[in-house]
Amino acid sequence: MHFFSGFICYVALIAGLSGIQSCQSDTGTFRWVEQDGKQSLTLKKESVGYLEPCFIEGISSSDQITQIENGVYRITRICTNRSTLPIDSVRLTLDFIHADSASFLMIPAVSYNGNYWGRGKEPKGYSKDGEWWSFSYNRTAIPGATYSEGKNWAVAMWGEIDSDGTSFSCSLMPEQNETTHRLIWPEEEMPLCYVARDKYNPGFRKKMKMDPGESLTVDATLVVTPLLPHHQATKVFL
Repeated sequence: MHFFSGFICYVALIAGLSGIQSCQSDTGTFRWVEQDGKQSLTLKKESVGYLEPCFIEGISSSDQITQIENGVYRITRICTNRSTLPIDSVRLTLDFIHADSASFLMIPAVSYNGNYWGRGKEPKGYSKDGEWWSFSYNRTAIPGATYSEGKNWAVAMWGEIDSDGTSFSCSLMPEQNETTHRLIWPEEEMPLCYVARDKYNPGFRKKMKMDPGESLTVDATLVVTPLLPHHQATKVFL
């Protein structure tokens, strides 16, 4: 695996994400509430963000959110083929939408605030030719980790590797008023695959088929903490 140059210190900084000590908010307790058919994370009537349901023809999905502690959640999504026929080329996503424009973004070891500072040909920004960049889970020190900062909150999300070692990918999608943290099954790297310093191969998408009645269970960890100056919220995850 070829990691992008210049990010070793940020890998070390984020590597502690898997060993969270505390993410308690001094301002109160977060609550998940259902709004317009979506599970929204709120604090004192303020929406931090929401979990986007999965809508794929022939596939039903259900989500279970387990609180590890205030601001730290395990999200389990179960998707089942309810049709009578196999579904080819299934692409499942798990999106948490941070309900704010992003002031700072990071995919550890991949993109530091869009890599606009770099002089090389590493991926710049978060989309290319109108298509969002997606990166394999194993490019990051924490599988599929993404991080964003808004006006009030810092959000991190990453995936969990299942017992079968099912590979997946991540994407970070900033827009004017919201930022999407996305996990993708099966693994893909689009629209191009960065294979060596300043070198690319064509992008790829692995194929996944779901037979009638077949289910796939995917897991993610979501962490939300109050924003701190100078990106110090990253240290809360250590």
